[in-house]
Amino acid sequence: MGYHCPVVSQGVTQSLAATTPLSKDPQQSKCPVVGASTGKNSPIKPITDFSDDIEVKEFNKSAFGYESFFENQIQKKKMDHSYRIFKKVNRDAKTFPAAREFSWGKKDITVWCSNDYLGMSAHPAVTKAVHDAVDNHGVGAGGTRNISGNSLLHEELESELASLHKKEGALVFTSCYVANDT
Repeated sequence: MGYHCPVVSQGVTQSLAATTPLSKDPQQSKCPVVGASTGKNSPIKPITDFSDDIEVKEFNKSAFGYESFFENQIQKKKMDHSYRIFKKVNRDAKTFPAAREFSWGKKDITVWCSNDYLGMSAHPAVTKAVHDAVDNHGVGAGGTRNISGNSLLHEELESELASLHKKEGALVFTSCYVANDT
C-alpha cells in the first residue's frame, strides 16, 4: 500500500513560482510522513488503486516501417538535390580568406561567404581579447542567460553596441538564426 504525501502535494499545487514563499513555520513545513501513523485522523491518505493506463504491446512485424519510410524520404531529398551535406572546411587565420576543404580530399579554397568578411576573427587585438577572456573566465557560459545569468562581458558589449548605434539598448544573440527565431 502506498501513501499520499500532503506536504508535497500542497507544495506542488501552490507552485514553486508563487509570489510568496512557502511557509517557514516548522510545524507546517515538517514532513508528517516520518514517524506518522496512517490512522483515521492522519493527514496521510492510503493509496489503494495501483492501476495504470499504459498498454504494453508485443512487437508486431506489420507495424509501420519507420526505417524504410525515412530511407525513402532521404532518397527523395537526394534526388531533388535538397539533401544538405555540410562541407568540411578549416579556415586559416593567418591568410584570410584562405581555407582548406576536406569534404572529398584536401583542397585549398577561398571563403568569401563568411560572417567574418572583414577578417576581424584573426585581428591581433581581437585574438588577444579572446585569449584574455578565456584566461580570466574560462570557456562556455554553462547555460543560457535565463538559467545561468548574464555575463558582465556580454552586458558591456551590449552597452557598447547600443552606444555605437545610438540606441537605448542592444541584445547580443548567438547567431542570426537565434535572433530571428525569437
